[in-house]
Amino acid sequence: ECVNRLILPTAFTPNEDGLNDFFRPKVENVESVDFQIYNRWGLLLFETKDPYQGWDGYYELEPVDVGVYIYYLIATFNDGTTESLQGNVTLIR
Repeated sequence: ECVNRLILPTAFTPNEDGLNDFFRPKVENVESVDFQIYNRWGLLLFETKDPYQGWDGYYELEPVDVGVYIYYLIATFNDGTTESLQGNVTLIR
């Protein structure tokens, strides 16, 4: 049986140590996503349709400040069903 899975961490540390450097969903059986990251003022910092691409904590080639960021994620699974998640992630350097 195929299990649809979509999990997001609550924090990440984009400090280039090879551990938790990207904020991305952990997915299984996902065909595509609409994944967006915003700052607290509503500025779109990152967007992707690729379920395996994550945010590196940069905006316009500059590292963003330590803090809390908002995400919206809509995933389409291989069986055609969808799941929506929204929440926040803490960026720690």
